[in-house]
Amino acid sequence: MPIAIENDVNCAALGEAWLGAAKGHASAVMIAVGTGIGGGIIYDGKIVNGSTYTAGEVGYLPMEDGQDWQSLASTAVLLALYSQKTGEQGHTGRSFLRR
Repeated sequence: MPIAIENDVNCAALGEAWLGAAKGHASAVMIAVGTGIGGGIIYDGKIVNGSTYTAGEVGYLPMEDGQDWQSLASTAVLLALYSQKTGEQGHTGRSFLRR
């Protein structure tokens, strides 16, 4: 029995291509902001991994100032900044975004 292992965002992108917003399209790109910032690329109905299995991993792309996107805008970073500014603690990504 063949077994495949993939990361969460690649699986989410495949799900969107199969049954979601990208249904009916051969190619799609998904960006997900969660614990980090990730991306999934679907081309011709298949997940694109790249030669080092990092295709779509946009969170570590450098910006001009040397930071990467993940250290600037991941959910963990946004929650920490919010807590610093408001003093509120204990939010999850979900509870924060529902406010």
